[in-house]
Amino acid sequence: MNIKDILYTAISGDKHEQIMEVTKADLDQADIVQISEDTVHLIDGHQSHLVQLVHADYTAKQFVLRIDGKDINVKLRDEVESRIHAMGFDIGRNHVKLRQVSAPMPGMVLKVQVHEGDHVKEGQPIIILEAMKMENVLNAPVNGVISKIFVQEKQNVDKNQLLVELG
Repeated sequence: MNIKDILYTAISGDKHEQIMEVTKADLDQADIVQISEDTVHLIDGHQSHLVQLVHADYTAKQFVLRIDGKDINVKLRDEVESRIHAMGFDIGRNHVKLRQVSAPMPGMVLKVQVHEGDHVKEGQPIIILEAMKMENVLNAPVNGVISKIFVQEKQNVDKNQLLVELG
């Protein structure tokens, strides 16, 4: 998912954190030019905006976009999450207790921050993955013990490749 996709997805979602005063229809009519892997130039009407992806947590679908120098937090919802939210029933990720951490995209393992046998808390950073010239922190999905680490630092990984298993 590149910055352009994230921007489109954020605007087209139901309620999301404020990005800019634009709608999906506005974006469809706007000129969006990809400058680099993490930066786009957006022209909306007569206004120009520089949009950069500063941080990405693909697992939690949370991003920080820098728009014209101001950092904006963005939480994406898929269609099902948007409908559930509109009805007032937010589903937390913890309803499904995941015991494995997989690569959300192809990349290279920069740092493994845990060892087998370590006790971790939900949300604790366990792997830093470099993808598209950005560092992505992968967190423990639940409280638990690291039972198996399947990768090592500087190793290239594929999308959905199993990285760590919790017991």
